[in-house]
Amino acid sequence: AVWRPSSGVWYIQKSSDGGMLSPQWGLGSLGDAPVPGDYDGDGKTDVAVWRPSTGVWYIQKSSDGGMLSPQWGSGALNDVPIASGTSGISVPAGSPLVVTHSAGGITTAGSTLHGEANPNGSATSAWFEWGTDPDLNSLSTTPPQDIGSGFATLPLSAAITALDSWTTYYFRAAAENSAGITRGEIISFPTGDYYVAVGDSITYGSRDDILGDDTSLDGRNTGGGYEPILNDLLTAAKSFPHNIANKGVGGVDSAYGAANISTTLSMYPSAKYYLVLYGTNDADTYFGGPVSKATYKSNMQTIISAILAAGKTPYIAKVPYTSNVRYSISSILEYNAAIDELVAENGITVSPPDFYALFQNTSLLDADGLHPNGTGYQAMASQWQAALP
Repeated sequence: AVWRPSSGVWYIQKSSDGGMLSPQWGLGSLGDAPVPGDYDGDGKTDVAVWRPSTGVWYIQKSSDGGMLSPQWGSGALNDVPIASGTSGISVPAGSPLVVTHSAGGITTAGSTLHGEANPNGSATSAWFEWGTDPDLNSLSTTPPQDIGSGFATLPLSAAITALDSWTTYYFRAAAENSAGITRGEIISFPTGDYYVAVGDSITYGSRDDILGDDTSLDGRNTGGGYEPILNDLLTAAKSFPHNIANKGVGGVDSAYGAANISTTLSMYPSAKYYLVLYGTNDADTYFGGPVSKATYKSNMQTIISAILAAGKTPYIAKVPYTSNVRYSISSILEYNAAIDELVAENGITVSPPDFYALFQNTSLLDADGLHPNGTGYQAMASQWQAALP
């Protein structure tokens, strides 16, 4: 027979016919310790638990199904329950009681593991086993924690760091005393998805006039723009954490992006996805612009190729509409045609968010007719979230 503290169920294989009994009796969450024995003198073992917090024995009599609940002993004094065997031989309580709880504080690179353990009357150490193998045949362990020798159920926690993003990890609590090792149920959690947004001042978040959404709810993304909002949208939709690093630089064009993408990739080795938005400054009619469609497409291909070569995934957005006469609308339309070609030629499966169509609603633009206002950045985040898998 075994007793499962997480549910309080006893699983008993009968020697008489090989059948199974599965009564529910006791609660591991309350620190109960299993103490089966023949308490009603009928020659059959009764399921029973002792609750150290109150010193009460809860005994289900096999003779008539009734309950005995004498109070005897005190967990506060580290008393050890002695269960009466049918042969008259007393046996001490056994191995630790262990329950695994859900992980908390999950980020894209770490988590805090939670559980609980009851020493069950013997000096006990506890730890967590974790890894990427669902069965934990290959695993790492956290440093052991000494949890004493009483009968109180104690919380366990341990932080693990340097995890890979976008990866599912598995873990369980474990504890050992002189009677043996007990391992809890294996539970999994995903580390979050990691994005990097590259582009110009529109990616950076210039002219964002709504301050209340400048920091994501988890605190990982700050500074305004669409990135903190997108973090919140993705986290709510997928129920695991996200990080969207903002690498927007004001005034830059696709040539800058092509020249600096390798450096950016080296800065974020754990990131999987890149959100790419260049083209507005390529269409600037000042300072010798705009650049040709062919030049823009070549620069963007350099960016895409570098991201793919690094084993990452690029997502490309359409160049936004602008009402600022300094920027060539005809060039922007050519760049957006090039984006459609690049998506098809590189096998990019996500349709580009159409920021050109979005910002033809000029109420989403700042007074300069170029940068989004706060509502515009919210709309950008929504379009990215709708486009991403």
